[in-house]
Amino acid sequence: MGPHKGWNRSPSQEGFSNEDPSLSFKTFSSHLGELRGMIIRISYALILGFCVAYAFSDSLISFMELPLLKVLPPGEQHLYYMGLMEKFFIYMKWSLYFGAFGVSPYIFYQVWGFVKPGLFEREKKVIRPFFIIAFFTFLAGVIFSYSLVLPYTFKFLIEFGAKTEKPMINLSQYFSLAAQLILSTALLFELPVVVILLGSLGILKPELLVKYRKHCHVGLSVIAAVATPMPDAFSMILVLIPLCLLFEGSIILIRAINVSKQKARIRASLQSEHSS
Repeated sequence: MGPHKGWNRSPSQEGFSNEDPSLSFKTFSSHLGELRGMIIRISYALILGFCVAYAFSDSLISFMELPLLKVLPPGEQHLYYMGLMEKFFIYMKWSLYFGAFGVSPYIFYQVWGFVKPGLFEREKKVIRPFFIIAFFTFLAGVIFSYSLVLPYTFKFLIEFGAKTEKPMINLSQYFSLAAQLILSTALLFELPVVVILLGSLGILKPELLVKYRKHCHVGLSVIAAVATPMPDAFSMILVLIPLCLLFEGSIILIRAINVSKQKARIRASLQSEHSS
Protein backbone atom coordinates (compact mmCIF):
# COMPACT_ATOMS: atom_id res chain seq x y z
CA MET A 1 0.00 0.00 0.00
CA GLY A 2 2.67 2.46 -1.04
CA PRO A 3 2.37 5.87 -2.66
CA HIS A 4 1.09 6.25 -6.17
CA LYS A 5 2.12 8.29 -9.17
CA GLY A 6 -0.86 10.63 -9.00
CA TRP A 7 -1.10 13.08 -11.86
CA ASN A 8 1.62 15.24 -13.32
CA ARG A 9 1.62 18.87 -14.37
CA SER A 10 4.42 20.96 -15.75
CA PRO A 11 4.61 24.67 -16.49
CA SER A 12 4.32 23.95 -20.18
CA GLN A 13 0.93 22.40 -19.55
CA GLU A 14 -0.68 25.69 -18.52
CA GLY A 15 -3.60 26.60 -20.77
CA PHE A 16 -4.72 24.60 -23.80
CA SER A 17 -2.60 22.36 -25.99
CA ASN A 18 -2.99 20.50 -29.27
CA GLU A 19 -2.51 17.04 -27.82
CA ASP A 20 -3.90 13.94 -29.49
CA PRO A 21 -7.43 13.34 -28.07
CA SER A 22 -6.69 9.63 -27.63
CA LEU A 23 -3.57 10.50 -25.61
CA SER A 24 -5.59 12.88 -23.42
CA PHE A 25 -8.18 10.15 -22.86
CA LYS A 26 -5.45 7.69 -21.82
CA THR A 27 -4.01 10.27 -19.42
CA PHE A 28 -7.45 10.93 -17.95
CA SER A 29 -8.06 7.19 -17.60
CA SER A 30 -4.74 6.76 -15.79
CA HIS A 31 -5.70 9.57 -13.38
CA LEU A 32 -8.99 7.82 -12.65
CA GLY A 33 -7.11 4.58 -12.09
CA GLU A 34 -4.78 6.27 -9.60
CA LEU A 35 -7.76 7.85 -7.85
CA ARG A 36 -9.50 4.49 -7.66
CA GLY A 37 -6.36 2.89 -6.22
CA MET A 38 -6.06 5.63 -3.59
CA ILE A 39 -9.70 5.21 -2.54
CA ILE A 40 -9.26 1.44 -2.26
CA ARG A 41 -6.11 1.80 -0.13
CA ILE A 42 -7.84 4.32 2.14
CA SER A 43 -10.87 2.02 2.42
CA TYR A 44 -8.65 -0.90 3.45
CA ALA A 45 -6.95 1.32 6.03
CA LEU A 46 -10.31 2.42 7.44
CA ILE A 47 -11.50 -1.19 7.70
CA LEU A 48 -8.27 -2.17 9.46
CA GLY A 49 -8.52 0.81 11.82
CA PHE A 50 -12.15 -0.02 12.58
CA CYS A 51 -11.34 -3.65 13.37
CA VAL A 52 -8.47 -2.71 15.69
CA ALA A 53 -10.57 -0.05 17.43
CA TYR A 54 -13.52 -2.44 17.82
CA ALA A 55 -11.24 -5.02 19.45
CA PHE A 56 -10.57 -2.41 22.17
CA SER A 57 -14.03 -0.82 22.04
CA ASP A 58 -14.87 -1.55 25.69
CA SER A 59 -11.76 0.28 26.88
CA LEU A 60 -12.23 3.13 24.40
CA ILE A 61 -15.88 3.69 25.35
CA SER A 62 -14.98 3.60 29.05
CA PHE A 63 -12.21 6.12 28.33
CA MET A 64 -14.71 8.43 26.62
CA GLU A 65 -17.14 8.14 29.54
CA LEU A 66 -14.57 9.20 32.15
CA PRO A 67 -15.06 13.01 31.84
CA LEU A 68 -18.72 12.59 32.80
CA LEU A 69 -18.40 9.77 35.33
CA LYS A 70 -15.83 11.74 37.33
CA VAL A 71 -18.29 14.58 37.97
CA LEU A 72 -21.33 12.41 38.74
CA PRO A 73 -22.20 11.89 42.43
CA PRO A 74 -20.84 8.71 44.06
CA GLY A 75 -23.17 5.79 43.54
CA GLU A 76 -24.75 7.39 40.47
CA GLN A 77 -21.85 6.95 38.04
CA HIS A 78 -23.85 5.16 35.37
CA LEU A 79 -25.03 5.81 31.82
CA TYR A 80 -28.25 4.33 30.49
CA TYR A 81 -29.36 3.11 27.09
CA MET A 82 -33.03 3.22 26.16
CA GLY A 83 -33.16 0.86 23.19
CA LEU A 84 -31.75 -2.57 22.43
CA MET A 85 -29.73 -1.32 19.44
CA GLU A 86 -28.63 2.00 20.96
CA LYS A 87 -25.51 0.65 22.69
CA PHE A 88 -24.53 -1.47 19.67
CA PHE A 89 -24.68 1.47 17.25
CA ILE A 90 -22.67 3.69 19.62
CA TYR A 91 -19.92 1.07 19.84
CA MET A 92 -19.90 0.72 16.04
CA LYS A 93 -19.87 4.47 15.42
CA TRP A 94 -17.11 5.28 17.89
CA SER A 95 -15.00 2.33 16.75
CA LEU A 96 -15.15 3.91 13.29
CA TYR A 97 -14.25 7.33 14.74
CA PHE A 98 -11.25 5.99 16.64
CA GLY A 99 -10.18 3.82 13.72
CA ALA A 100 -10.37 6.70 11.25
CA PHE A 101 -8.42 8.95 13.60
CA GLY A 102 -5.79 6.27 14.11
CA VAL A 103 -5.16 5.78 10.37
CA SER A 104 -5.55 9.48 9.50
CA PRO A 105 -1.76 9.97 9.01
CA TYR A 106 -1.83 7.23 6.37
CA ILE A 107 -4.89 8.82 4.74
CA PHE A 108 -3.10 12.19 4.60
CA TYR A 109 -0.07 10.41 3.14
CA GLN A 110 -2.17 8.85 0.39
CA VAL A 111 -3.96 12.10 -0.46
CA TRP A 112 -0.68 14.00 -0.52
CA GLY A 113 0.91 11.33 -2.72
CA PHE A 114 -1.93 11.71 -5.22
CA VAL A 115 -1.98 15.52 -5.25
CA LYS A 116 1.77 16.19 -5.04
CA PRO A 117 2.76 15.37 -8.66
CA GLY A 118 0.26 17.97 -9.93
CA LEU A 119 1.77 20.81 -7.90
CA PHE A 120 4.61 23.16 -8.72
CA GLU A 121 7.64 23.14 -6.44
CA ARG A 122 6.63 26.42 -4.78
CA GLU A 123 3.16 25.03 -4.05
CA LYS A 124 4.66 21.87 -2.54
CA LYS A 125 6.90 23.90 -0.23
CA VAL A 126 3.91 25.93 0.99
CA ILE A 127 1.32 23.17 1.34
CA ARG A 128 3.46 20.26 2.65
CA PRO A 129 4.15 21.73 6.13
CA PHE A 130 0.51 22.63 6.61
CA PHE A 131 -0.58 19.01 6.27
CA ILE A 132 1.64 18.21 9.26
CA ILE A 133 0.76 21.34 11.25
CA ALA A 134 -2.97 20.88 10.65
CA PHE A 135 -2.83 17.30 11.95
CA PHE A 136 -1.01 18.23 15.15
CA THR A 137 -3.19 21.28 15.85
CA PHE A 138 -6.29 19.10 15.36
CA LEU A 139 -4.79 16.55 17.76
CA ALA A 140 -4.05 19.34 20.25
CA GLY A 141 -7.68 20.48 19.98
CA VAL A 142 -8.95 16.96 20.67
CA ILE A 143 -6.69 16.56 23.72
CA PHE A 144 -7.57 20.03 25.02
CA SER A 145 -11.29 19.36 24.64
CA TYR A 146 -11.14 15.96 26.33
CA SER A 147 -8.91 17.15 29.19
CA LEU A 148 -10.51 20.52 29.99
CA VAL A 149 -13.62 21.41 27.98
CA LEU A 150 -15.56 18.18 28.59
CA PRO A 151 -14.97 17.87 32.35
CA TYR A 152 -15.76 21.51 33.15
CA THR A 153 -18.77 21.58 30.83
CA PHE A 154 -20.26 18.41 32.31
CA LYS A 155 -19.51 19.59 35.85
CA PHE A 156 -21.44 22.80 35.18
CA LEU A 157 -24.39 20.93 33.68
CA ILE A 158 -24.53 18.36 36.50
CA GLU A 159 -24.36 20.99 39.26
CA PHE A 160 -26.80 23.34 37.54
CA GLY A 161 -30.25 23.66 39.14
CA ALA A 162 -31.71 22.37 42.39
CA LYS A 163 -29.96 19.69 44.46
CA THR A 164 -33.11 17.55 44.48
CA GLU A 165 -32.80 16.92 40.72
CA LYS A 166 -30.95 13.75 39.75
CA PRO A 167 -29.45 13.07 36.30
CA MET A 168 -30.38 10.06 34.22
CA ILE A 169 -28.18 10.40 31.13
CA ASN A 170 -28.46 8.03 28.21
CA LEU A 171 -25.59 6.98 25.98
CA SER A 172 -26.80 8.65 22.79
CA GLN A 173 -27.20 12.10 24.37
CA TYR A 174 -23.84 11.96 26.09
CA PHE A 175 -21.79 10.73 23.12
CA SER A 176 -23.56 13.13 20.76
CA LEU A 177 -22.67 16.10 22.98
CA ALA A 178 -19.12 14.82 23.53
CA ALA A 179 -18.57 14.43 19.78
CA GLN A 180 -19.94 17.92 19.12
CA LEU A 181 -17.67 19.55 21.72
CA ILE A 182 -14.55 17.64 20.67
CA LEU A 183 -15.03 18.24 16.95
CA SER A 184 -15.91 21.93 17.32
CA THR A 185 -12.89 22.58 19.56
CA ALA A 186 -10.54 20.67 17.26
CA LEU A 187 -11.80 22.60 14.21
CA LEU A 188 -11.37 25.90 16.07
CA PHE A 189 -7.72 24.98 16.61
CA GLU A 190 -7.40 24.87 12.80
CA LEU A 191 -8.20 28.58 12.41
CA PRO A 192 -4.63 29.76 13.12
CA VAL A 193 -3.35 27.23 10.57
CA VAL A 194 -5.62 28.81 7.95
CA VAL A 195 -4.35 32.26 8.96
CA ILE A 196 -0.72 31.15 8.62
CA LEU A 197 -1.43 29.54 5.24
CA LEU A 198 -3.06 32.71 3.93
CA GLY A 199 -0.18 34.75 5.32
CA SER A 200 2.47 32.56 3.68
CA LEU A 201 0.65 32.91 0.35
CA GLY A 202 0.71 36.71 0.74
CA ILE A 203 -3.05 37.05 1.05
CA LEU A 204 -2.92 38.19 4.69
CA LYS A 205 -0.32 40.66 5.94
CA PRO A 206 0.85 40.61 9.58
CA GLU A 207 0.47 44.41 9.70
CA LEU A 208 -3.21 44.01 8.82
CA LEU A 209 -3.71 41.40 11.54
CA VAL A 210 -2.01 43.63 14.11
CA LYS A 211 -4.08 46.65 13.05
CA TYR A 212 -7.34 44.74 13.46
CA ARG A 213 -6.19 42.59 16.41
CA LYS A 214 -9.05 43.71 18.67
CA HIS A 215 -11.60 43.00 15.96
CA CYS A 216 -10.10 39.54 15.46
CA HIS A 217 -10.30 38.79 19.19
CA VAL A 218 -13.95 39.81 19.23
CA GLY A 219 -14.58 37.56 16.23
CA LEU A 220 -12.79 34.68 17.96
CA SER A 221 -14.94 35.16 21.06
CA VAL A 222 -18.08 34.98 18.92
CA ILE A 223 -16.83 31.83 17.21
CA ALA A 224 -15.93 30.26 20.57
CA ALA A 225 -19.39 31.11 21.93
CA VAL A 226 -21.09 29.48 18.92
CA ALA A 227 -18.81 26.43 18.99
CA THR A 228 -19.44 25.79 22.70
CA PRO A 229 -23.24 25.61 22.98
CA MET A 230 -23.17 25.73 26.77
CA PRO A 231 -24.93 28.57 28.63
CA ASP A 232 -21.94 29.26 30.91
CA ALA A 233 -19.27 31.79 30.02
CA PHE A 234 -16.50 29.65 31.52
CA SER A 235 -16.61 27.05 28.72
CA MET A 236 -16.38 29.82 26.12
CA ILE A 237 -13.42 31.46 27.89
CA LEU A 238 -11.75 28.07 28.25
CA VAL A 239 -11.79 27.67 24.45
CA LEU A 240 -11.13 31.36 23.72
CA ILE A 241 -7.82 31.61 25.63
CA PRO A 242 -5.88 29.05 23.52
CA LEU A 243 -7.49 30.47 20.37
CA CYS A 244 -6.15 33.95 21.15
CA LEU A 245 -2.72 32.51 21.97
CA LEU A 246 -2.67 30.57 18.71
CA PHE A 247 -3.75 33.69 16.84
CA GLU A 248 -0.89 35.71 18.34
CA GLY A 249 1.50 32.88 17.54
CA SER A 250 0.29 32.83 13.93
CA ILE A 251 1.17 36.54 13.58
CA ILE A 252 4.71 35.81 14.81
CA LEU A 253 5.04 32.89 12.38
CA ILE A 254 3.78 34.93 9.42
CA ARG A 255 6.36 37.62 10.20
CA ALA A 256 9.10 34.98 10.42
CA ILE A 257 8.01 33.50 7.08
CA ASN A 258 8.02 36.92 5.42
CA VAL A 259 11.50 37.68 6.81
CA SER A 260 12.84 34.38 5.46
CA LYS A 261 11.30 35.12 2.07
CA GLN A 262 12.93 38.56 1.98
CA LYS A 263 16.32 37.07 2.88
CA ALA A 264 15.90 34.45 0.14
CA ARG A 265 15.09 37.18 -2.42
CA ILE A 266 18.12 39.21 -1.33
CA ARG A 267 20.40 36.19 -1.65
CA ALA A 268 18.97 35.40 -5.08
CA SER A 269 19.50 38.98 -6.28
CA LEU A 270 23.08 39.02 -4.96
CA GLN A 271 23.83 35.73 -6.70
CA SER A 272 22.41 37.05 -9.97
CA GLU A 273 24.56 40.19 -9.68
CA HIS A 274 27.71 38.15 -9.04
CA SER A 275 26.93 35.84 -11.95
CA SER A 276 26.40 38.80 -14.31
